[in-house]
Amino acid sequence: MFMFRQAPSPYFRAEDAVQRAITGGALIIDVREPDELARTGKAKGALHMPMGRLRAAADPRDPMYDHRFSYDTTMALYCGSGGRAQNARKMLHAMGYSDVHVIGSLDDWVAAGGTIAVT
Repeated sequence: MFMFRQAPSPYFRAEDAVQRAITGGALIIDVREPDELARTGKAKGALHMPMGRLRAAADPRDPMYDHRFSYDTTMALYCGSGGRAQNARKMLHAMGYSDVHVIGSLDDWVAAGGTIAVT
């Protein structure tokens, strides 16, 4: 019988993301714009990386590379409603990051018991 390895789901339940954030098992990334962050805060412990800066920050060849991005790191993304997080996941996946998931929105994070850090 053949055993096929399934690709990881592109989505995390928000509850799972909150637990992984607590244990250090995932890098939580907020891809919203700075003005959104100023209005609402962000998930406690999340890296704020707006979509416009994400590609450079995640590319090890780019001078703007952020060393918190690693091909071995589980990443969970969120935005205002989930759409930008889905686009960010697709982009990171195309760049070779395989363990990237979408939480949804900041509201999903809060509903799952995640806390907010005021910026």
